[in-house]
Amino acid sequence: MSDQKTGIEFQQSFALFDADRRLVEWDSGLLAELPATAQVIGRGTSYADFVRTAYTKPVEGATLARPVHADELEELIGDRVRSFGRDQSMEYHIGSRIILVQQTGTASGGMIRTARDVTAEREIAANLQAAEQKVEREGGEPATIPFEMRRSADGQFSYNKMTPETRRFFGLSPA
Repeated sequence: MSDQKTGIEFQQSFALFDADRRLVEWDSGLLAELPATAQVIGRGTSYADFVRTAYTKPVEGATLARPVHADELEELIGDRVRSFGRDQSMEYHIGSRIILVQQTGTASGGMIRTARDVTAEREIAANLQAAEQKVEREGGEPATIPFEMRRSADGQFSYNKMTPETRRFFGLSPA
């Protein structure tokens, strides 16, 4: 997905750090997600250098869930470095897009960092919640409106054929 304000194309990214906190592997998505890290990305880049660059030179339009003041930046970077290897997740925004970052410790003491654009999923969840609220307001039971959505490994969404109940709920003519 491309952000209209920044023009940055990004769907997902991957990075693997070893037990010595050095970058071992990464994909092109990492540079699409965090272009400024291109100046430090390479085999052996320290996790501390990676985090420092990501926080001090963010993508235009990127915002963390909580604004960080300049005097808090060093503390935030230190916290991220100290938390190396712990399972954790965080979100940030690039324009209107929501990026979910997950870090998972490896058995050998390293860490896998993945990030993916979850904007479409969040929009679908919000629309589903609104539809459920509509059903409840109208005295219906959400379970009586069968609907299934699937997302394939490549990020594509697919939907089953609408049932008559679903078509009626959304005010569509019978198929």
